[in-house]
Amino acid sequence: MIIEKQIDELTKERFSFWVNGNIIILDSYNLFLRENKTKRKYNSIKCYDRLYTRNSTITLEQVPLTEEIRNEALQEYIKTLKVMTWAEYKSK
Repeated sequence: MIIEKQIDELTKERFSFWVNGNIIILDSYNLFLRENKTKRKYNSIKCYDRLYTRNSTITLEQVPLTEEIRNEALQEYIKTLKVMTWAEYKSK
């Protein structure tokens, strides 16, 4: 699950999460910047990766994981849930 936040015209953040059971875990974070409005390509200026810590340029404590981002990740996860009867599940 990925959440992107456009900070301004040149800067954006990307949070990547994965779900383990009923827990949503931060997998990676990137802060991207592009040179100017005409350039399409964003360059990563800060990154955190849970698995590839050697590639990380910041620590977990420096990741700006706010309550707003946490709630947005939770809402995205809730969108994937379905409620159905046993018969509906079996006929799927």
